[in-house]
Amino acid sequence: MIGFSAAGREMKVLLVTSTGQGEGKTFMAMSLAMVFAQLGERVLLIDGDMRRPNLHRRFQLPRDTGLSHYLAHSQTVDDAAALIRPSGTPNLDVMVCGKIPPNPSELLSTPRTGALVRWARDHYDRVLIDGTPIFPITDALLWGQLADTTLFVVKFGGTNATLAVKAVQKLRESDMKLTGAIVNQVTWKAGSYGDYYYYYYYYSDYARPDGKTNDEAAAA
Repeated sequence: MIGFSAAGREMKVLLVTSTGQGEGKTFMAMSLAMVFAQLGERVLLIDGDMRRPNLHRRFQLPRDTGLSHYLAHSQTVDDAAALIRPSGTPNLDVMVCGKIPPNPSELLSTPRTGALVRWARDHYDRVLIDGTPIFPITDALLWGQLADTTLFVVKFGGTNATLAVKAVQKLRESDMKLTGAIVNQVTWKAGSYGDYYYYYYYYSDYARPDGKTNDEAAAA
């Protein structure tokens, strides 16, 4: 199990994202949330994808109100508590998306988003955000500015390695804190993961504690 601690940096709020749709980010966010809950932590899982929300279906919860309602209509951050529902798993609560708004990026850009994350920090041991993919929109970058770390999900055999590298570059340019990549749906077959070795080698530059790239370290 990943400990989510690095050089004294708090890892309480985690954003889960990916290059594009269908790469398993929602499944991974749910799985991590359930593991933390089973370890005894009080966990909040937020559906931060207001374009193609999914958590209400996965947990079989109503979608009448949720994140979008809070961002568009709430007067104070305390209103968020009424929009959070138990998941059915002990210690795990869920904030679904609510109705899909016409202006997700505009809503996420308001101070209410930051207020929600700060409120969640005070009321939960761990907060996971199932964000949008990096391409073709920028909503995940807005969440990333508020998260302590970002986990990048890669679908083995499904994620284009070149696009994955570009996505990581985009995260880096936005000064988002990256912990690592999770390779999803792995099939261990000889010779089948050359592109993913390149992706891992490129990505792991950002996780080096000395701040060097892999090429710089190899030349030292």
